[in-house]
Amino acid sequence: MPQRPQLAVGATVLDTRTGRTGVVQLLRDARGNVCTSAIQRPTRALLRAVGRREPLWWARVADLTPPPAEESTDLGLGHRAHPLLGRTVRDTATGRTGILRAVCPDSADAPPVAWLSPPGGGREWTTATEAVEVCSPDGRPSGHRNEEPCPRG
Repeated sequence: MPQRPQLAVGATVLDTRTGRTGVVQLLRDARGNVCTSAIQRPTRALLRAVGRREPLWWARVADLTPPPAEESTDLGLGHRAHPLLGRTVRDTATGRTGILRAVCPDSADAPPVAWLSPPGGGREWTTATEAVEVCSPDGRPSGHRNEEPCPRG
């Protein structure tokens, strides 16, 4: 079972429900009290995405884990570990939905990119790793209430 992160404003955490990494901005307890520092038993955390501009989101404390260590994410041949590998995701740069197949450089000197394929098969495409978000269990892209549902798959 993943270790729970030390929750405090400024801590970097992985929201396992959405697959996004964020920095804690506020903490809230079961009574609805909000705090910008430590709180006895937080139940929710307001997170700001790391490395991209997008709306803040509330996450359940039970869904938060420490982010993967950078040094342990190399899988060899330039491939990197990612919590959403093999899952249906939305490419926020294009709005397309696909299966995250790999995270690796496009060329020797390039930073890693996400490789996605259409859910029913077809031509793969690449996008920035920051542009990948998980499709929520209700079939909607996380954080985007008015968009088309992500396909089941």
